[in-house]
Amino acid sequence: MTIEDYSYDTGIIGGSTENHCVKCVAVNQCYFKDELGKKPKSFTYTFEIITGLIKKLGAVFKLGLYHPFCYCKEIPIKAPKINDIKLIVPPGKIDWLFKDKMHM
Repeated sequence: MTIEDYSYDTGIIGGSTENHCVKCVAVNQCYFKDELGKKPKSFTYTFEIITGLIKKLGAVFKLGLYHPFCYCKEIPIKAPKINDIKLIVPPGKIDWLFKDKMHM
């Protein structure tokens, strides 16, 4: 389930994401700049949280990115250079631009 499964009017409705949290569904397949305030903060595990999880669930639990059992991952991508960007201009687009938009 990803954010595309929800409308722009309602957004992600809490409780409708099955076994996934709203935050994980919202950031699924998104790209964020690696700067403070530009991407979601990952969850900070304290010693108390980890020992509490071990006591409650045994040794079988997952330290997730945003919460315990979260399956989100941070995957670094290479920032594109100007030469990596290719514009796709369909045949006739430039002619159409000058014919149809000349009044502008």
